[in-house]
Amino acid sequence: MDQLSNRLEKTYSGILFDVLRSMGQTNCLLPDNIRPLLLDKKIAGRIFTISGRVVDGISEHDSLVKWCEMLSAAPADNVIVCQPNDSTVSHMGELSSETLTYKKVRGYIVDGGCRDSEFISKVGFPVWNRYFTPRDVVGR
Repeated sequence: MDQLSNRLEKTYSGILFDVLRSMGQTNCLLPDNIRPLLLDKKIAGRIFTISGRVVDGISEHDSLVKWCEMLSAAPADNVIVCQPNDSTVSHMGELSSETLTYKKVRGYIVDGGCRDSEFISKVGFPVWNRYFTPRDVVGR
């Protein structure tokens, strides 16, 4: 699978869509409002999915523990796809991108927010997101 993922990352996305369409797979694209942070990055690989939710009244400590549990569960050589069920906070930032880079995660796609984009760009970690906000998950 890793060899196939490496090959797919080098392929032009338009041709991949054309091939999938010819196989009858037309619902195989990200929503058009989820955009890459780094235009020169491509990712392919096994998918590790995450579904989240806002927990009102959670302590800062407990929210950070839960977020760290999610990061620690992310397997190497996978692409994380996150549906946070939230549009108020960032779901990717500096420390998370460093952690996932260290764990050799291929990239992160979130139907949510991102912060620390300049740092993530310097690290080169592939992120696709819907919006930007400095508000993080602490206490959420």
